[in-house]
Amino acid sequence: MIIQNLTTTHPFRRIEKDGALLPSGGLGAVLSPAGVGKTAFVVQVAIDAMIREEYVLHVSLGDSIDKITLWYAELFQNLARHHDLEQSDDAWRNILLRRFIMTFKIAAFSIPVLEERIADLVGQNIFKPSILIIDGLNFDEDQSPRARELKDLAASRKLSIWVTGNVHREDTRDPDGIPSPFVSSAPFFDAILELEPGDSGIAVTTLRGFAGGTDDTRLRLDPATMLIQA
Repeated sequence: MIIQNLTTTHPFRRIEKDGALLPSGGLGAVLSPAGVGKTAFVVQVAIDAMIREEYVLHVSLGDSIDKITLWYAELFQNLARHHDLEQSDDAWRNILLRRFIMTFKIAAFSIPVLEERIADLVGQNIFKPSILIIDGLNFDEDQSPRARELKDLAASRKLSIWVTGNVHREDTRDPDGIPSPFVSSAPFFDAILELEPGDSGIAVTTLRGFAGGTDDTRLRLDPATMLIQA
């Protein structure tokens, strides 16, 4: 298989709308308890976008660049093996040009600082992302002001922004199934997914947006490879 076919056959095509998981200016969230697979999910969002010739800025809150780089390498290798990808090393080197990683300590992170860093990258013609991933936001406290800032950033920079955040199994839910720590931030999000471990793998549940929801469109993560499957 050639690398472009990885996107046409990807399970993401089952849940996207109008040819995109998130539109330009859209804000999406991936929620789960710690250690379930949020980083694996958003890294595969990034790899899929990179293959489609989009540019991805991955912001990690807490994890090192080496750790995030390893996530990308391992998931791409698993994907290449699963699909018998031809010349996978060459393909990987080519799409890596479409990724830029930043790290922040959680206490030092703010949306205005991030916006300044993005402006520097774009202004110096170093990197111009169309997709922004922020991995590791804390929703244990009210994050609605930050969610509003993210929505404004998505609109002003014409970005599709994904964030990940921890929720807890014991959290109460609102009538739409949104976990309580996330309820105040939810109105700013166009799409919300939750990862739920179960006997047949890690289910990807649609809480808002996307085209998923039926047995024909539902996705899961394979616990052995962490690849997204239908």
